[in-house]
Amino acid sequence: MPMDPWIEIYDNEQVQWHLRQQVTNRAASIVASISVGVLAWSVAALHVVAYRPLLIGVAIGALGLAAWTAIGIVRLRNRVWCIKMSPHMVMGYDYRRSPATVSWSEVSRVNVTSDSIALVCDHGIVMELPGLFPDFSHVSHRILDLAELHRIPIHVNGRSLLDTDVLVLLPELKSLFAVPTLPDAA
Repeated sequence: MPMDPWIEIYDNEQVQWHLRQQVTNRAASIVASISVGVLAWSVAALHVVAYRPLLIGVAIGALGLAAWTAIGIVRLRNRVWCIKMSPHMVMGYDYRRSPATVSWSEVSRVNVTSDSIALVCDHGIVMELPGLFPDFSHVSHRILDLAELHRIPIHVNGRSLLDTDVLVLLPELKSLFAVPTLPDAA
């Protein structure tokens, strides 16, 4: 399939810097957690009998925290700082400047949350545009326009748009639908 000329390109270096900072912080957390885990395990291995269960627990907890943080880094690969869109394809760049390209026909749904909009595919690719993107509102509307053009379902906070109660999503609208009470005419 030939590459489409990109109709719209949105990028922001500050978003990329922010994503890279998150990865750096999480990597530092992994190093610290592994260090604490190895230290606790080493001390427990020295047969300090009184504190051995506590040290083993600390070691397992620290290594579990490191694993959980590593999963967070993998999830950050889904967040994009640059997105290129055409009527047929979308390409996004993660914090490593690695491109991910999906055809609109591969997108199974678009999920909108209060802090991001994500393109979700059946084969696992998720391309998520974080809400800290300066043109987030405009880019989100363009993504939704293209999704509607291709009849891709739109979800709000994981629920189908048809199943979403607008008054729950935007409680400030309740006042617009309130029926004014009239004083008694008698």
